[in-house]
Amino acid sequence: MATVTLKKWGNSPSIRIPASIMQAAALHVEDKLDLKINEEGQIVLIPVKTQEYSLESLLSGITPENLHEKVTFGVPVGKELL
Repeated sequence: MATVTLKKWGNSPSIRIPASIMQAAALHVEDKLDLKINEEGQIVLIPVKTQEYSLESLLSGITPENLHEKVTFGVPVGKELL
C-alpha cells in the first residue's frame, strides 16, 4: 500500500500512482482504468483489459453454420480500388 495526496491538475483533482504500484499492478502510462466506489466507500481502480484478436483466432470461429453467402454491393460508383 502507498499513501498519495490528492492534488490539483488543471481544473481537475488528481493523484500520482507510485512506480512500485504501477509495476505491481502491471500498469502503464495511458492504460485505461475503471473507477468505482465499493461497499465500504473505498475508491477502487480496475484496469480495463482490451481483448486482443489474431486473424487465426477470428478465422477459427467461422463454421459452416455461421458462414454467410457472398454479398454483392453493386457496381463501383467512385474511385474504389477493388
